[in-house]
Amino acid sequence: MSKLNLEVKKIGRSFCVVAGASVLGKFRTESAAVNSLADDAGFYEFWAGSAGVSVENTPAKVVLV
Repeated sequence: MSKLNLEVKKIGRSFCVVAGASVLGKFRTESAAVNSLADDAGFYEFWAGSAGVSVENTPAKVVLV
């Protein structure tokens, strides 16, 4: 499993800490999101490597039976 990059993106009206397509945290301001990512990087890296985030970022596979 490859490691996903953590970044801050604007989604709707919120600024979110994301790993691929997975939202790991939502904030009202960009500075709050950046500060949280800097302060709690280990926490976000742990969750970015979780099974749920991995499944959410894996392309769907269609199997015909």
